[in-house]
Formats: sequence, C-alpha cells, structure tokens
Amino acid sequence: MQIHFQMLSGNRFTLKVPTQSILGQLRAEVCRRQSCTSCELSLLLDSKLLDSSKDNCTLLACGISGEATLMLVRKMLLIVTVSDDRALKIWDCASGQCKQTLHTGVVKSVMFSPDGSSVLTFSDDQVARIWDCFSGECKQTLFGHSGHVTSAVFSPDGSSILTASWDRTAKIWDCSSGECKQTLSGHADWVTSAVFSPKGCSVVTASDDRTAKIWDCTTGKCKQTLSGHTGRIMSAVFSPDGSSVLTSSEDEAAKIWDCTTGKCKQTLSGHEGRVNSAVFSPDGLSALSSSDDLTARIWDCTTGKCKQVLLGHRGRVVSAVFSPDGASVLSSSDGRTTKIWDCTSGDCKQTLSGHTDTGHALSAAFSPGGSSVILISADERIAKIWDCTSGKCMRVLSGHTRRIRSAVFSPGSGFNEAAERPCKNQRLDRGRLDRAWDC
Repeated sequence: MQIHFQMLSGNRFTLKVPTQSILGQLRAEVCRRQSCTSCELSLLLDSKLLDSSKDNCTLLACGISGEATLMLVRKMLLIVTVSDDRALKIWDCASGQCKQTLHTGVVKSVMFSPDGSSVLTFSDDQVARIWDCFSGECKQTLFGHSGHVTSAVFSPDGSSILTASWDRTAKIWDCSSGECKQTLSGHADWVTSAVFSPKGCSVVTASDDRTAKIWDCTTGKCKQTLSGHTGRIMSAVFSPDGSSVLTSSEDEAAKIWDCTTGKCKQTLSGHEGRVNSAVFSPDGLSALSSSDDLTARIWDCTTGKCKQVLLGHRGRVVSAVFSPDGASVLSSSDGRTTKIWDCTSGDCKQTLSGHTDTGHALSAAFSPGGSSVILISADERIAKIWDCTSGKCMRVLSGHTRRIRSAVFSPGSGFNEAAERPCKNQRLDRGRLDRAWDC
C-alpha cells in the first residue's frame, strides 16, 4: 500500500507499507517529520475507522483501498483573536506564537467550529464569514441581513450557522453552500443574540423588545414567546438538556422558562442593577448571573433561591461563567480584575489583575479543560493566558496593533490537561458570552 502525505507546510512524502503494519509506521514517520504532541491519529480507509489513538496528528483520508491520499492536520492547542487592526490571528497556546494572520476587516467577534477547522466572524458590515483555519481562505460569506449582525454561532454538529441582527431577524445558514435555510422573523426590535439548543433542533433569540423566542429550526416557526421581563433582554441560553431557557434582563432579574409551555418557572431576583449575563451550570442544576451591582450570584434552579453572592469586584460585573466541571466561577469586571471563585464556599480563589487598562470592561473565558483562562482588556492590544491554580500569567499574545475585541479557545485546547472536556465553545466578547453546547 502507498500512502501519500501532504504536510501543513506543503512538504510531501510517500510511505510504502503492508496494510497490517501501517499504523505503527505512520506514527513513527509522523513523529520523525513533525514534532508535535498529544494529538489524535485517525486513519480512514474505505470509509472505515481502522484505528484511533492519541498520537501526533489527525489524518483525513480519501481514496480507495490500495492507495490513499491523506492530508495531515496538526491538532494544535489554539486561540483565535480579532482586533480593530482588521486582523484575525490564530495562536499556538503552548508557545504563544502566532500561526496565522488573516486580514478580515473590522471584526466584532469570532468563534471556532466544533471540530476546530474553521472560524466564524461577524461585523457591522451586515455579513458573517467562515474562514479556513489552515489555509486562511474565506470559505463562505453569508449575505442577507439588512442591519448590523449582533451574534453568530455554529450549530452543535457544525453543519449550520445562526446569526442575529439589528434588522429584527435571525437567520439559519448552511455551512457548505452558504445559503440561508430559514429567516426567523417576529421580533419587534433588534435581535441581540441567538443560540442553538443542545441537539440543534431549536433556537432561542433575545431581543430589545423585552421578549425571547424559541424557534423550530426545520420549519422556521416560532414555538414559544417568552414574555415577562420589563426591560430589554441581555442574553438567552438553553439548559444543557434543552428543556429550559435562562434569560437575563436590564430589569435586574433573570428568569428560567419551560421550553414546552413557555411559562416562567423561576424568577431570580436579588440584583440591584442590570443583569448582564446568565448561564446554566454544566449539570443544569444551578444558574450564574452577573450584574452592574458589582456582584455575581449563584442560584438554585429548582427553588430559585440565591446560594452564593460573589462579592469583591470594584466595578460592574460584565460576564460570569462556570468552569467545565462546574466547581468554579470566572467573573470579569470593569474594575480591572477577573476573579476565580469556589462555587461551594463562594470564596475567591484567584484574582487576575495583570492588565493596565482603566475604566473599561475585562472579559475572560475558561479553556475547555478548565485549567487555564484567556483574558482580554478593553483598549489593550494583548491577550493573556493564566493558570487557574497558581494565578500566574503563562503567555502573553502580542502582535495586534489596536485593541482586541474577542478571543476564544479552540475546542479541546488547554495547558497540560490530560482529559479535556469539549462540552462547550465559549466565545469571549466584550461584556457578553455566547455558549454553543456540544451534545
């Protein structure tokens, strides 16, 4: 059998090996030619998975038995950043080196696809774009909105994209063709965010019209309108099992809704300022909210009671998220600090305060394994990677010439994490976190 390789660098080589010994020789040859670590080797021939084991690369095969052409894809630990300097940069987490720079125009936010091979960007030019991480080429440009795009996420299986816009609509797009499959119309004001359900069959949208709506992805019809907030809705997310929706609002409350009936199950009251974000814990039993009242709060979803008040920030808390294991909370503040909290005790475990910017919001997100944090600050041109245990800065990603607007870890990336949990893709924006759950 002959196997033809093409490396990311463009170098090519061919191996002639007996079928029964192919895997061992592939590992040895790839180890020799490409020194990278802790990645996955998958060999597909005749559409059958022959073996899958932790090794040095991912091999994607096409062809027929007897001869196959394979493309080598290094599964690095990556971070992507976008900046006002009109550049998108892809970084190697381990070294802190920039691996790819794409000149995309001014981009407001970025997100990896579930398999980490593509990134999705959107901006004020009313379009979203899909980029190939390795070639740097724009794969699709999604035209169709008549207002600024405010949110863009991949579906859990990576086959579709969901966008929200100032034009009062959300749209579902086919990733391969770039065609719009559904336009979700019905809101009376700007649609500020939209996310898929864990199984990708439903969508929830949040709007400045003080409602959230649940939509059927196949038909594009609205299944439920969630009415009850007295202020515009800041965020809306599904629970991990898809049975509930959690909304946050400028009316100083968060609400938990039943997806089937559309009725409010719990109102989480206690904040004394706008609730900027609200998310479920990984097990769906708790909720976490962040507020302008300088606090984040952990709530019991069943009783609606507050379990912990996370008090210690000196500025409004613009976002808060659970760690992947649900044991910790990461909160970001206007007060130049990001804090890591223990969910059980409510104690602050680490304060990450290495940025120098004043008067603007910090934003942060956990790596998928929860051992590290990516942190950006308004008006700064760098991103920093911190170790959650020691609280020390491990890497500084420097290279942008203007402020960074968004940063995100690739799925399954992190530092020295033996068992990463690709449970969600956290996208780090200024003051808002969208979560796309991998079901």
